[in-house]
Amino acid sequence: MEDEERRRIELLHELHDRTLEGEEHFQQQQGATQQTPTGPATTKQGTPPAVITKNITQSEKTTRMVTSSSKLEKFASTDFQQWFYKLKISLEEEDLYNTVFKDIPDKRTADKAVYKAWKEKDIRARGFIIQALSMNQITRIQMATTAKEIMERLKEDYEPKGLASSYFLMKKLFTLRMEEGDSMNNHLNAIYELVQQLASAGERISDSQVMLTILISLPPSYKTFSMVLQNTPNITLHILKSNLLQEEMKRKAEHQSAYNSAFNSHIKRSNNRPQKNRQYNPNTYCTHCQ
Repeated sequence: MEDEERRRIELLHELHDRTLEGEEHFQQQQGATQQTPTGPATTKQGTPPAVITKNITQSEKTTRMVTSSSKLEKFASTDFQQWFYKLKISLEEEDLYNTVFKDIPDKRTADKAVYKAWKEKDIRARGFIIQALSMNQITRIQMATTAKEIMERLKEDYEPKGLASSYFLMKKLFTLRMEEGDSMNNHLNAIYELVQQLASAGERISDSQVMLTILISLPPSYKTFSMVLQNTPNITLHILKSNLLQEEMKRKAEHQSAYNSAFNSHIKRSNNRPQKNRQYNPNTYCTHCQ
């Protein structure tokens, strides 16, 4: 795992250095180091303080970006929709969302300053996404030249699409059942994930359909509770979820209370049982093995 993380970080810094120190950036730095004594103040090595400050600021941004992206669970090949949602939120926090999901400026017609600002953000966005991928996924996107292209390739590989995919997801959604003792929260999350995958495939499931699916999927012990919910006026998906989670907590509390009561009764009976008065006799010994 340490080798994998080291390779990922090396790839990030290589990507960062290769683009930032391109021909235009390199020539600007060369011109700064060759200033005459009457030009801008330089360090002993000839690098202007402004360039040093800029490099430090960029390094701090890169470090913060690596730390932020490392909080994401690395995508391998499963749960793409959940990972994709978390990634979009993280990109918004880093002010990189538009760089990944909006149109790329045309280098030939765009303003140089605008294109340069986009290019620097694109470098950060590519590094951010790479940090959130496992090594077996990086091979798929190594030829991509922009962050937008990386995401398009991942979506092409892992987003559900087509009638066959919609059929499979729909069937899985409507046949999903909760077993007695299963976690209600996990069951609801499984339904929401399928609904989200269907939405990505272009199949919109209404809230009323989701509520009916949830009620049908409940185990027999929830039959009476389900009937009450069905006859509740103006019920919403949020209210339904809240009531189900509260009902589960209530049942767990009742079960724990019943267990504690039974345990305490057993202890009480044991304490009230008369004890035999046995006196020690030194002349008594066991003859079982003889």
